[in-house]
Amino acid sequence: MKGIEVAEDASVTIRQLIDSRGDIILFVFVMRNTKRYGLRYF
Repeated sequence: MKGIEVAEDASVTIRQLIDSRGDIILFVFVMRNTKRYGLRYF
């Protein structure tokens, strides 16, 4: 049963990270796409 509790804690933590750090995740996503386009052009 401990594994299930850990999984629930992890999902809650991930949700909180997405809520509070959504802008950072978005930034990383944009940076990855920018790199991809940059490699295509250079």
